[in-house]
Amino acid sequence: MTSPDLTLDVWRAAAVALCEHACGRDVGRTKDDAVYLEVTEKRDGPGPEQRRRYSSCGDLAHWLYKRLGVREEWLNRTDDGAFGPWRPGANISRLWGGACPFDQVPPNDAAWMPEAGDVVLIWNTGVDAHVMVALGRDGPALRTANYGAGGMSPLASPGAKIASKVLTFQHGKHFYGSRQVQRYLPLEAAVRRISVAPDLSGAELPGEDIDAINLGWRASVGR
Repeated sequence: MTSPDLTLDVWRAAAVALCEHACGRDVGRTKDDAVYLEVTEKRDGPGPEQRRRYSSCGDLAHWLYKRLGVREEWLNRTDDGAFGPWRPGANISRLWGGACPFDQVPPNDAAWMPEAGDVVLIWNTGVDAHVMVALGRDGPALRTANYGAGGMSPLASPGAKIASKVLTFQHGKHFYGSRQVQRYLPLEAAVRRISVAPDLSGAELPGEDIDAINLGWRASVGR
C-alpha cells in the first residue's frame, strides 16, 4: 500500500521539522545537549580542547540525510551502519565536487532561493566554508538551520541555532549574508536516494504527513 499524499512538499515539511528539532527550534542547543550529541555523534567535545579543533556544521546535513533514509557511500556517518565509520575531514568535501552525485551550482538568476530542505554550502576563501539547511523564506530573508553556530569554539554554547539572513545577488553571484553560495543540494534529488525507512523521531509533523511518509516512502525510491 502506498500513499497518494506523499508529495515533495511532505518531504520538505519532514526535513524542516527534523532540522528544527536538531537545532532546538527557537531556543538553540548547546554542545552538551543530548540531541546535539546525537547529531555530532559526540565528536564536538567532551571538553574545551576537543571543541576548539572540531567544526560540526557538516554534521547536520549528513544526519538529516541519514534520518530521511539515505544510505550511500558519500554519506559521512557511523550510526547509519553503512559503508564504514565516520571519516575525519570529510563532512564538507563529501557534499560537493563529485563525491555527492547531485550537488549543483546556483543558477545565474536573481530570483533564485534555496527551497526548504535543500542543503546549502557557503564560503568565500574556503577556510570559511559552512554547511546549512534551508528552512524556507522568512520575509526577504532565508531561514536556515545551523550547526557549528559558534565556530570552532572551546565554549559549550552556542552549538546549534536557527538563523535568518537576506540572500542577495551581486555581480552574478548569490550571497547569504557576506558569504557566497557555492553549491546547493536539492532535497528532491536526495529523496530519490532513500533506501530505508525514515526516522522522524523528534520531528513535529501533522499525523497525516507522518502517515503519508510511513506508507509511501518505498514508492519514492528511484523516482
